[in-house]
Amino acid sequence: MRSAILYQSEDKDVTLIDIPTSIAIAQGSPPEGHHGQLLSSEPLLQPYPSLEPKSNKAKARLRKDNEAREAVHDSLRSHIVGALEDIQKHHMGRWCLPRSVGPNQQLVRSSTQKRKADSEEATQEDQWPLEPDFHTFAANLDVLSHFQSDKEIIHLSPEKDKRDALPNISSLYNTAVCNANSSCLNLSIGQDNFIIPPLSTFIVSNIRTSVKTIKQAALALLPATTIRAKAGQFNLIIIDPPWFNFSVKRAANYKVKKSGNLMGLLSNSALHQHLAPDGYVGIWITNKASSRKAVENLFVHWKVQMIEEWVWVKTTTDGETVTELDGLWRKPYEIFCLGKKKSKGEAKHADSELPKPSVKVIAAVPDLHSRKPCLKELLEPYMPDPSNYRALEIFARNLVAGWWSWGDEVLKFNWEGHWSKGSDSPEARNQAITPSLFV
Repeated sequence: MRSAILYQSEDKDVTLIDIPTSIAIAQGSPPEGHHGQLLSSEPLLQPYPSLEPKSNKAKARLRKDNEAREAVHDSLRSHIVGALEDIQKHHMGRWCLPRSVGPNQQLVRSSTQKRKADSEEATQEDQWPLEPDFHTFAANLDVLSHFQSDKEIIHLSPEKDKRDALPNISSLYNTAVCNANSSCLNLSIGQDNFIIPPLSTFIVSNIRTSVKTIKQAALALLPATTIRAKAGQFNLIIIDPPWFNFSVKRAANYKVKKSGNLMGLLSNSALHQHLAPDGYVGIWITNKASSRKAVENLFVHWKVQMIEEWVWVKTTTDGETVTELDGLWRKPYEIFCLGKKKSKGEAKHADSELPKPSVKVIAAVPDLHSRKPCLKELLEPYMPDPSNYRALEIFARNLVAGWWSWGDEVLKFNWEGHWSKGSDSPEARNQAITPSLFV
């Protein structure tokens, strides 16, 4: 069975994973849904130039201003160092698989749309040439939010000529789209083609306007089952929020500026009702104390106990951290907080009375901006039945076979232009299939 894991310790606390492969595998297993190789950026050969302050006075001031963050870092440091040493000892070769590099081997630069990591490091624009403009679409969501879709659910079918291609992505706004087939299908929207993984469902919209759509579609498509989930509930909910300091542009698209506002939207959206009684919630956070606090508050509201922290350490192809591990300006890692719905007995106790979260380390060579490792392969062992469970990813930027995905850029990396051409490409596998749509 194909795997994105290049190395994993016996206790599974340390993992080396290849990011593009993790996403490609998550599109479905051959021959049903394999999409070829995901186009990527060049893997990083050397760490980024240091942006650390030079003087001891400046360092002391920066550390004082971020005492809470540094305290968390101090608690994680030994885990990170030990994990990197473990991988170096047992893994031979580069820390990523060979990549198919996108147009011009680099991302397209934009003078007006630059991202900054922690407000300093300029990065490149993440939009390929000719890629559908999801940023403009997201910026217009407030206009679209005044219109409700006239379709509750759109089902994709491989049958031909039932309906022409959709005119534009806005025609899918706030509508659940389901591929109940066991193979991937092409979906034509205007001049663009998107590859929809098997058994996947997606909703193109933002969280402020489409909770009702999620509820109606989940109740319609997800009846009560024997996998410990009631009607409309998920065993796993993953959230990759557009935190302000890591993704200013995405945050602006969602009209979210602060951690508290973002978690407030999630807290007040009744989404917790869609979490199965013993379900799991995973949320990506930045290294700012405010994002961690916001997630802790959300877990309290959802009656979820944080059980593990997964530290994604970003490395070069030789296993060096991309920035200084103890850097005060920028840390070379992000954190995935994994929580589990409390039992009735656990709910009676304060979090301080429950076991502290354990720490796992995931090392991976970074890819395009905001393209994180797909954690499906790592999370499935936690499910009641790894071959039969329900998962929802919020603020998703690609689809996953068997999962539900929700966000304004949910189709971004399923655009066919992000995938390699050739005998194993989506075009070659699906050239005889033009999915039709029907309600």
